[in-house]
Amino acid sequence: MIRTEHDEDLVARLVSVREVDGVRAGSALLTVGDRLLVVGDDAHAVTLVDPATGSVHHQALAGDGRRLEKSRKPDYEAAFRDGDDIWLLGSGSLSNRWLGTRLPRAGEGRASAHDLTALYAALSVALGEAPNIEGAVVVDGVLRLCHRATGSSPDVLLDLSARVLHDGRPRVERTVTVEPAVLDGVPAHVTDLAALPDGRLAFLAAAEDTDDPVVDGPVAGAAFGVIDGERARWTPLLGLDGTPSTLKAEGLVVDPDLRGGWAVTDRDDPGLAAQLCRLELTGI
Repeated sequence: MIRTEHDEDLVARLVSVREVDGVRAGSALLTVGDRLLVVGDDAHAVTLVDPATGSVHHQALAGDGRRLEKSRKPDYEAAFRDGDDIWLLGSGSLSNRWLGTRLPRAGEGRASAHDLTALYAALSVALGEAPNIEGAVVVDGVLRLCHRATGSSPDVLLDLSARVLHDGRPRVERTVTVEPAVLDGVPAHVTDLAALPDGRLAFLAAAEDTDDPVVDGPVAGAAFGVIDGERARWTPLLGLDGTPSTLKAEGLVVDPDLRGGWAVTDRDDPGLAAQLCRLELTGI
C-alpha cells in the first residue's frame, strides 16, 4: 500500500475561479496546445477553453452532445493521451459506462466510440467489484488507471499495457492500493491523475461523504498530492481566501515548471456550471 502523509511544505492554492459556459459536471482536464480540453461526465461532448480569453468551443462526440440524465450519462471521468490521440473513459460504475471515446490529432479530429467491455470486465475481476475509474495516464507504455473507492477503503492503481487500447486483450499486470488522505474526518478519494515530467504522479482527491460510488454526497474538502514510488504527500486545496476549499475538484493539469496548474470542478448540480480554477503550486 502507498501510504499518504500531510506535507506542510506542499501548498496548492486557488488563485482564480471562473465558470465554464456550457459545462455542468467537470470531470477531467487536458492541455491541447495553448487551450484546455474540459470534459464533463454528463454529455457526449468536450469543450476547448482558451485560458487567456475565456472563449469556449464545444465539440459534440455523439448525437447533439447535450446533457443527459444521470442514468444515461456516459460518466466520462478520465481523459489521457496515447501518442497523438486523446481517450475519454467512462467510470465503469454502471455497465452503460463501460465505454471509451477516441479523439485523434489532439482533439481536433472526428471522435470514434469504442466498446471497452473486455477492459472493464478485467478491471472488475482485479478489483473484486465494479470499477469506478477516475484518473488515467500513459507513462512508458503503461496505462495506469485509478479506481476511486468510498468510505475508508483505499483507492487502487491498476497498471495495464497501453496496447490494450488497440489489441483488445486486457490484462491487469499490477495493482497498488493508495491510503486516502482524511479531511475534516472524511476520507479523500482520488478524482484525477496527472503525470509529471520526472515520472511522478500528481493527484486531486475529494473528501466526499458517501458510501456509494454512484450517489453524490457533501464535500468536506479537497486535496492535492504527489505520488512518488511507495510514498504519497498531500496538502489541503486552499481557496481564494487561503482557507481550505470545499470545491469538488475533479480534473487536473500541472504546468511543466510545476509552479502552477489548472483544475475543473463538478458542483453536483445540473443547474450550476463547472468552474475552471487556476492553481498556484509550491513544494512539488
